[in-house]
Amino acid sequence: MTSLFHDRLGPGIEIAPASRRIAGESLVAGIGLSVLGMVAAAYGHLTPVQGVLLQELIGVAVILNALRIAPHEPAMKTEAVSSGQARIAQGATP
Repeated sequence: MTSLFHDRLGPGIEIAPASRRIAGESLVAGIGLSVLGMVAAAYGHLTPVQGVLLQELIGVAVILNALRIAPHEPAMKTEAVSSGQARIAQGATP
């Protein structure tokens, strides 16, 4: 690999299974809650405004759930592995 970010491949592979699991949870929860809201609205238990607000809350909840996988440590510093890559990182064209 010739990328300046080759050192991030290992951590990416390590968090991939958890990312996939959390994405599946978010998908099921979002669709399930949305269907429940639609059923409640169909039977007249929610006004259109309440339905919109409920849908927005579901969206926020799913996003917050997905953020569980976000790294809790500061971003890794990367260093160029060659003088050519250092010049590219500073804005020079290859």
